[in-house]
Amino acid sequence: MTGFRKLSATLGLRKWFALPLVILFYSPLSMTFYQSSGKPIDLVFSDFVCVALFCFYIVRVVLRNISKPELHDFAIIAFALWLFFAMVSAGFMETTNYGVFLTFAKYAKVFIALIAGMGLARLYRIEDFWKLSVVATAVVTLLLLYSQIVITGSLHPRWGRTFLGFNVYGFPNSPASYYLILVMYMTTAWLIKRKYTYLVLSPIAAAFMILSLSRIALIVLSLFLVSFVTFEMNLRKTLKAVFVFGVVVVCMLFVMQYLDSLESAKDALVARYEKTFKGDDLTGGRADIALETLALVSRRPFAGYLFDSFDKYQRGHATPHNQYLEALFKTGILGFIVYFFVFLVFLKGVINKMKAYHHLQELKLVYIGFICVLFALSVGNLSQPNFTYSQTGNVVFLTLGYLAYARSGDESSSSVRSIR
Repeated sequence: MTGFRKLSATLGLRKWFALPLVILFYSPLSMTFYQSSGKPIDLVFSDFVCVALFCFYIVRVVLRNISKPELHDFAIIAFALWLFFAMVSAGFMETTNYGVFLTFAKYAKVFIALIAGMGLARLYRIEDFWKLSVVATAVVTLLLLYSQIVITGSLHPRWGRTFLGFNVYGFPNSPASYYLILVMYMTTAWLIKRKYTYLVLSPIAAAFMILSLSRIALIVLSLFLVSFVTFEMNLRKTLKAVFVFGVVVVCMLFVMQYLDSLESAKDALVARYEKTFKGDDLTGGRADIALETLALVSRRPFAGYLFDSFDKYQRGHATPHNQYLEALFKTGILGFIVYFFVFLVFLKGVINKMKAYHHLQELKLVYIGFICVLFALSVGNLSQPNFTYSQTGNVVFLTLGYLAYARSGDESSSSVRSIR
């Protein structure tokens, strides 16, 4: 136990040394790990961070250096992982296709991120975690802008395609929704620090969501802003934010005009609008995919298709384009209940901690911002599997596990456990 305390203290003193690693964690970059049936299997850089923190926490579990509430929640995650592994093993025996294990890994690794978040809560207090995240996401936002203007050489849509010359993982729809994380940190940083730098960076981050031309990203952004304003911002703050937002937008329009990108951006947005509202199907075919997925699930409702490939049964589509239907397809009603039960257990822990910190305005803002992100992305899950997209899944679930057990200031471990 003494060794762990020394290790935690050593890492805590070097929190700013970890900043480059945190920047990589929030960056939507990946590397191809494997090719399966002609499809690349990518590992995002946040995967490595999650695995390292997961291993750290597992050692704590083995040495029994965790509290009873932590052990309880860890046991729930372990059961979920065991169940899904049993399902994928049954799926392999049924199909003799090793690819089901890759599907299982991509689907279930969010639980590794949850455990990683619990490990991170033993190393960093909320204030340090938030400061590192704000600086890292600000850097990511600026690097995205630099990549768009300098490296790409224009502001033509779609925005957010490259990051320092590398292709963004999963572009365009999934990273466009992920950029909501950047918007959230910039917005909360402005409210807490009162620095207009963050208020300027927030609409820039939002621009990457809007000019990605992803319809679901625009919906997710709108839901976040409405919910966040409803819960936290008063009229004066809202008007100030709208004014700065307007100034930033006007400046961006002038820059786009100077770079001869404004007309092409306007044409792209009009084309996207016409495709959405003047076509026969507002959902872009997703409603039909949903109905076909439900028909498939009705044939195997209990345990689903045991992580078998979706395009094997529905030609032309790799996923059901819906997080909830994907869970039903892969693991049936049983897996669906277990997956989202774990999610709700930790969400309840986050809400309890937010209530415990209600008297600390800065910490309350961090929790409210994250819960608003969860709300927006959960609605967005109806159109795309945000949690299965590795970058969003890693960041959201690690933060979920972290905030459920995070400590503040000089708060003692005993007081944290009493909250849980």
